[in-house]
Amino acid sequence: MKIGILTYHRSHNYGALLQAVALRLYLSSLGHETYYIDFWPEYHKDKYRIFIHSYIKNLTLLRKCRYIISTLLKILKIKKRQSSFNKFINKYIEPYCSLMTEEYDCIIYGSDQIWRKQSGLSDEFNPIYFGDNSIKRKKDCSYAASMGVMNLNVDDIKWIETRLTKFKKLSVREKDLQRLLLNIGLKNVEQVVDPTFLIDKQVWYNIFPIEDYSNKKYLLLYDLLEDSFDYKSVDRFAKDNGLEIIELKGSIKRKKIENSIVIYDADPVKMMELIKNATYVFTSSFHGLVFSIIFNRDFLVSFSHNSERARSLLNDIDLKDRLIKPKATEIPTLLPIDYSQVNNLLKNMIISSKCFLSSI
Repeated sequence: MKIGILTYHRSHNYGALLQAVALRLYLSSLGHETYYIDFWPEYHKDKYRIFIHSYIKNLTLLRKCRYIISTLLKILKIKKRQSSFNKFINKYIEPYCSLMTEEYDCIIYGSDQIWRKQSGLSDEFNPIYFGDNSIKRKKDCSYAASMGVMNLNVDDIKWIETRLTKFKKLSVREKDLQRLLLNIGLKNVEQVVDPTFLIDKQVWYNIFPIEDYSNKKYLLLYDLLEDSFDYKSVDRFAKDNGLEIIELKGSIKRKKIENSIVIYDADPVKMMELIKNATYVFTSSFHGLVFSIIFNRDFLVSFSHNSERARSLLNDIDLKDRLIKPKATEIPTLLPIDYSQVNNLLKNMIISSKCFLSSI
């Protein structure tokens, strides 16, 4: 079967790229001819330009000047980060892209938050991601589609229902979204795992040059939603455990902890490598959490907002105590995670998710 995937396949975002790679790899392992449908609207492209036009146009003259000066001072770092992501995209995404004008047996919508309201569309849904498009195909399915924060009114719910009733099969990533869709009358909506869980960690090692760090003990702080953690508490925890701190940044931002090592230009392979070798991972990134689990790391997560997707996953694998309140000033005592139990719970979820994909 020829399958087209509609997702965020060109984002300069670790999780977006790795979930896209994982879904294509798994579908290809089932014998499908699988491509990324190369839909990448201007408002997405704008987010990854050096000067973000949609942001600049709403600024006063003074703030425009400040923004331009600030960006120029960071331009070399920005270009370095962009180069890292573009090299990854050129190697692992670009060769598998196809046009929207081609014909497909099936389109799979997802994963990631493709069903959220799009900031580039004045906080409206993009109908393309809901099957409201002119792409030639025999059927529409979703896999692990997400909506993020669900601020929905009655009109939104009717709009969603009208479009998703046309889907042959529906699956979502979070339990609250599954519950919403079932409550509005959609049938057989399954909850499935993020695509990155479909790939065994040994396969990740085989595909990507993930290095092993010898005799290096560190705490990885990947605070994507900055200020989810209390940095003084993180610093104190690291010192008490004899660990240096590596801060992985989701953009060009200053370090938050004195004497930490800051990495702002890692590509997705480096991101996996940093998680795989960490003694502890403290993160406010959903995929930072996911790869901590894949690589069986000890971790804590905290989210200043949009915590539901992490909460849903942690409840499913009985690790809800690893989610702490935003800006918590006390880091709880951490016993090592029993990954034999976690991996068994996750195994059953993965089997169910693979069954869903086998039946499309």
